[in-house]
Amino acid sequence: MPRRILVIEDDKVIGRLVDVHLKDAGHDVRVINDGKAGLEQALAKPYDLIVLGLMLPGIDGIEICRQVRAASASTLILMLTALTKMLPFRDLAVILRWYSSVS
Repeated sequence: MPRRILVIEDDKVIGRLVDVHLKDAGHDVRVINDGKAGLEQALAKPYDLIVLGLMLPGIDGIEICRQVRAASASTLILMLTALTKMLPFRDLAVILRWYSSVS
């Protein structure tokens, strides 16, 4: 059974790779490259999975995750990041505090 998957990723190469592989697996995929448009789409239609970039133009991935979680606790969310360096400890602590507040 195909799953409805929304990919919100500003890197067009990564978005295209995710799109191709998920479609090859038989899923119904929609790719959006902007945080604001991605959030609107995520809230407008039910998705089985949202593949979500962390740093997006318009609205960042963490804020999108917050708003989707507030609207639907059942939608699965997979966060992606293209960060190539470790986050400073204080930034990691902020993310972990946020995660514990929504889980």
